[in-house]
Amino acid sequence: MAIYQLFFIKNLRFLFIGAFIIILNIYDVNTSFNKTKNFPFPDTTGIMKIDVGQGEDLWILTENYELYHWDGIERKFIRKAKDYGPIYDFSVGPDGLAVIVSRSPTNNNVFIRSDIDSWEWIYGSDVRVPIISISNCDYNKIFTIEDRKLIVCNYDNAYSCDTLKYGIYDQISCAFHDKSLWFIGSGHYIYLYINKYIEIIRSEVPFKQIKALSKQHVIGIDYDSTLWEYINGTWTGISSNVVIIITYTPGEYLTEVPIIRFPVSCAFHDKSLWFIGYDYYIYLYINNYKKIIRSEVPFKQIKALSEQHAIGIDYDSILWKYINGTWTWIIRTASINYNGDIF
Repeated sequence: MAIYQLFFIKNLRFLFIGAFIIILNIYDVNTSFNKTKNFPFPDTTGIMKIDVGQGEDLWILTENYELYHWDGIERKFIRKAKDYGPIYDFSVGPDGLAVIVSRSPTNNNVFIRSDIDSWEWIYGSDVRVPIISISNCDYNKIFTIEDRKLIVCNYDNAYSCDTLKYGIYDQISCAFHDKSLWFIGSGHYIYLYINKYIEIIRSEVPFKQIKALSKQHVIGIDYDSTLWEYINGTWTGISSNVVIIITYTPGEYLTEVPIIRFPVSCAFHDKSLWFIGYDYYIYLYINNYKKIIRSEVPFKQIKALSEQHAIGIDYDSILWKYINGTWTWIIRTASINYNGDIF
């Protein structure tokens, strides 16, 4: 099964009843664009940005600065972070960690998702100093742009944020394959960041958006709305009048000490541990400080098969299968035997 992630175009207005999307399968980083898919985006407002953790784990940011998450089980968008002020940017990393940039009357703030409806503050600036772009490699490393500063936030039991370099940065993108960092900088040209002394220019024409895939692979949209793909030094035109592009990332990541009161299941394939938490949602256990939320609706039973595969029964007695970020219903009425097994 192919795994996908949404890439986006900012500062364009789209009113969706359904949306045509170009899909890129990049399990192999040298693959080509080859699929299409329709998603039922809200039709009540324009959409500024779309991203996804894995499978159908879609997130959207509207022109009203509201963040929504697609629930693959209930088949609808659920508003998230509504108590955290207007959302001006967000990112979903290769492990599914959702990060937002919000604005209060006095501050710009960066939050990571820490529970089903909670977000943890990790960085902030004065409201007069804009935070204009954010990208996370994974939970260990998050990049953001504060005015003319490139900021990195590293995780070591807590997040610590430092200035990497001063310069002109319009947009940043961290590649999930090798954690290389690309950015649109001076003149709107594309650069590969090496260190605070070295940046390698990778385009001869201006771009308005990029998505990094590896140190030698990036996709981007120029100011003629043409989608380009860069592989090992060669730019290839893919499509014109591009709306949205789809690429890959895994899971959804959260940080909090888990409270396990309900069913626990260890996957025999890779020994990964899944559990139903105090709120009846499904989580993947990482360690005592980290867990990954895997459902947006309550469940009463789960059976883990691997880190990316589980089955479970919700409170409508529907049996669901989770594979690589996508929930699919299997049986309308399912049961649990006296050992707690699903059958």
